[in-house]
Amino acid sequence: MFVIPFHNIDPVILKITPAISLNWYGVSYLAGVIFVMFQSERMSRKRPLEFPEGVFKNCMFVAMLSIVVGGRLGDVIFYNFHYYLHNPLEIFATWKGGMSFHGGLVGAIIAAIFYSRYYKVKFTSFMDLLAVNIPIALMFGRLANFINGELYGRYTDVAWAIPFPKGGSLPRHPSQLYEGALEGIFLYLVLRLIYKHKQQKSGVTASSFLIGYGIARFISEYFRDTETLSWIHSDWLSGGQILSVPMILCGVGFMIFFNNKKTS
Repeated sequence: MFVIPFHNIDPVILKITPAISLNWYGVSYLAGVIFVMFQSERMSRKRPLEFPEGVFKNCMFVAMLSIVVGGRLGDVIFYNFHYYLHNPLEIFATWKGGMSFHGGLVGAIIAAIFYSRYYKVKFTSFMDLLAVNIPIALMFGRLANFINGELYGRYTDVAWAIPFPKGGSLPRHPSQLYEGALEGIFLYLVLRLIYKHKQQKSGVTASSFLIGYGIARFISEYFRDTETLSWIHSDWLSGGQILSVPMILCGVGFMIFFNNKKTS
């Protein structure tokens, strides 16, 4: 059987010192945040009465910090609690990977609540603009996962299967690319259509993101090598699917609420 060989891209772009290096994982996060903030800022200029100039670009550092802290704590609490309990210093080794999207999302939402209040910007409108552009940042992250050879898929004999060094010699689904396509490109196109709808109410786009990402993640998890949660185990659902269920339900609830809310 023909198998596509694993790429030879070095996850480390530049080795500065034995302990410090520039890698694709960190660059992908930075590139994602920069894209989201600058694109959101560009779109906000069409609504000057709602958004003060520079409101998105000014929150770039806050966004990066909240995503990293939330994502890392999410990985610690949701997926690897017992490991980090016995190796607490490893919590700070973010360059080794280990970030939870769901944790990063919670961190970003908390930061956005305080940031939008500080700038006196309507929270739902603020989140709508971010939600439209976040899928592209997610795509960057999945490409970095692929370069790192992590979060690979299950064993398969499909023509495009790849043997990942960290997953043994058998070919697997390149599930990182599936997720990049579903959670990234496809979700981005759908959210752009929703956001451009002239009669759209504030908060609906952000709610659509919760639903869309949750569904995309739920589907892609069927191709991904199973990750279990530290606290909940299921024979039918993976850890990512379990965390995506409340995300979908919250999105549906918010969608109903915002659609029924009278325009002020």
